[in-house]
Amino acid sequence: MFNKKKKAIKVASDMRWFIGSTPCTCIPTEEYAEYERQLSENITPEAKLLWGIDNEMPDDTISIECERCQLIGQYDDLIGEDAAEKEWNERNKLTDEQLQKVLDTILNSINLRKGDA
Repeated sequence: MFNKKKKAIKVASDMRWFIGSTPCTCIPTEEYAEYERQLSENITPEAKLLWGIDNEMPDDTISIECERCQLIGQYDDLIGEDAAEKEWNERNKLTDEQLQKVLDTILNSINLRKGDA
């Protein structure tokens, strides 16, 4: 019985990740759409990071949630927040090169900010 349950959990996990590869069709709130529009005006990663630091994202981002996101949310609720986060981290590990790129972007943004002061 334990093996069947373990296999079922594995299948559900695979289905969650497959569903996650389909495009999201959620309808954003007007406030979030405006936030995204203003963010997109910043071209470089550094400018986006600085803009994101200075401008808080709206609390409500979705006015109508699509079926894809509802299913993903149900799966994440079912396995629990800690398990969902652990699963995400295991499937989405950054390479050393990617981590270095993130660090470089953050450090460049800090240096840009210091130059503004």
